[in-house]
Amino acid sequence: SIPMLLDLPNGFGPTLFRDTFCNYPHNTYINAFAAYGWLGGIAYLGLITATVLVGFSLVFRRSPWQRDAIACWSALFLLILQGFQIDTDHWRHFYVQMGLTWGLMLATVKFQAAPLQATPFQAIGSAAPAQTAGSPVSTGQTG
Repeated sequence: SIPMLLDLPNGFGPTLFRDTFCNYPHNTYINAFAAYGWLGGIAYLGLITATVLVGFSLVFRRSPWQRDAIACWSALFLLILQGFQIDTDHWRHFYVQMGLTWGLMLATVKFQAAPLQATPFQAIGSAAPAQTAGSPVSTGQTG
């Protein structure tokens, strides 16, 4: 199928790979080129490459949500690798995890750019959790 894709710059079209080969392409990256052509395939590879760079950068940056980022990125990276053996491009949770990775990276960048005395909530621009009346923090009591 790869030599045929070199002759078809617009690809086969969505879901037409199966009509030609009587089987689905069990590779997300080949399917991106087969369904969306060269431009779509290169765009998909670019998105995946950028996400891999962001993901690995994210897990090594100190932030209050670094553990969450490690958990999210670990699962997403395995899905990206799984794309070589099965078509993961229409699994909704794949894009949810990709969005979480990019969102955590944005929050981490904003947190690291904020002044050191800022709390994590102030660094990303949201309100800090409200203190309840009588809590040790609001009354100065320690025990």
